Amino acid sequence: MALSNLISESAPSPPLALFSLGNLVIGTGAFVLAGILASISADLGVGIASVGQAMTAYAFSTALLSPLVLTLLYFTATFTMFGYIGPVLHALGPLSVAQVSLTLLAVGSSGIAGTLIGGWSTDRFGAVSTVRMQLLVFMLAQAAVPLASGSYAAILLVLLVWGASGFGMMPPQQSRLAAASPANAPLLLSLNTSMLYFGTALGSIVGGVSSHLLGFGHIAWAGVPFLMAGFLTLLKPAK
Repeated sequence: MALSNLISESAPSPPLALFSLGNLVIGTGAFVLAGILASISADLGVGIASVGQAMTAYAFSTALLSPLVLTLLYFTATFTMFGYIGPVLHALGPLSVAQVSLTLLAVGSSGIAGTLIGGWSTDRFGAVSTVRMQLLVFMLAQAAVPLASGSYAAILLVLLVWGASGFGMMPPQQSRLAAASPANAPLLLSLNTSMLYFGTALGSIVGGVSSHLLGFGHIAWAGVPFLMAGFLTLLKPAK
């Protein structure tokens, strides 16, 4: 994942000014929270230290668990279909062996391109904005897969968009985790990889069950609810 530096070694720039302003806002917020800790402590009948620990735990759980849960959800959706991509392509086509091979090569290439685009977009627009847009495009593409049945050109186009948007979510997801706790970034990225594997396994189970209920031609729809649930992880906590 390619991440550009926010602050250069040259003269002050607009990003540096925004960074300084952000530090001022965060610092001011910290003083405000410190000022209300005693009031919250008195209202709840617990110690000030306990209130501070609870607020810290809530902040970290929101920052850390949301990206991990999203990784689990969207990889579940991914492998609901991709775990059975051969039978899916034959059900949509039917396709020749050469067309299946070409399609898999194209999807893999689109995944590489999506990863590069995801890294660039994370640098330019931010991790959360990038994930939100990619998740929307990915969900629409997955829902459109069964609708492309009968046209190889349509199947290929939808899967190219699907691959680029789906596999391109890894850079911003990793960026979110690293930014949430830089000191624990290696551990968090390992947990993110674990969520990937859990999602792969869960998606294969969901896909296997759905293939009997929906058929391989419509199996992609079984993953859409997981992507819809993924949007919930991107909602800001209520104040």
